[in-house]
Amino acid sequence: MHHSQWADEAAYHAFFRTQRQQRNDAIDAAVPDIKRLGLAYYRHYRGFQAPAADQGATTDPGLFVVVEIDFNDPDPQVRRSWVDLVIEALEREPDPGLLSADFHLIADGERHLSTDRARVLNYARWTDVEAYEAALAADGPRGGGSSAWDRVLDFPARVDASSRSYRFRRSFVRPSAS
Repeated sequence: MHHSQWADEAAYHAFFRTQRQQRNDAIDAAVPDIKRLGLAYYRHYRGFQAPAADQGATTDPGLFVVVEIDFNDPDPQVRRSWVDLVIEALEREPDPGLLSADFHLIADGERHLSTDRARVLNYARWTDVEAYEAALAADGPRGGGSSAWDRVLDFPARVDASSRSYRFRRSFVRPSAS
C-alpha cells in the first residue's frame, strides 16, 4: 500500500504537475513489480490519538490497518455521524494497542470509484500485530458489548467493511523548505 498526504489541494496539484513522475520512479525502484490499482481521493474528517500514557514506550507503529467501510446512503452527513460515534466510543473505551485512527471521507463525488457505495477509510496505527489480533479476538475494542460500540456496529446505513493490514516498510518524506 502506498499512502500519500498533502497539506491542501493546491499542494497536491502542484506536486502532480512537477514531481509525480520522480516520486513514482523512486517507489518503482524501492518496490519492484508494484501493481498500481488506481487512485482514490479522500479528505481527512477526524482522527483519534491515544493518550500518551496508553501508548506505552512506543509511538512507532508496528502495524498499519486500513479499513474501508461502506454505506448504502450517499449523504456525507451519514458517514460523518458514524465516524463521530466511533470517535466517541474510542474516547470512552480506547484499545491499549491502538496508537491512532484517522478517518477519511471519499471525495471523488459521493461514491468510491470501485463500488456503488459511499465509503469511509480508516487508517489506523497499532503498536504491533499482537495488539491488533487481540482486539479482533475480543470482538472489537475492549471486547465489545458496550452501548457505544453496539451503536457503531449496528449503525443502520453501514453495510460492509473490509480491512487490510500492513507492516511499515519505507517512508518518503519531502524535505521541508528552509
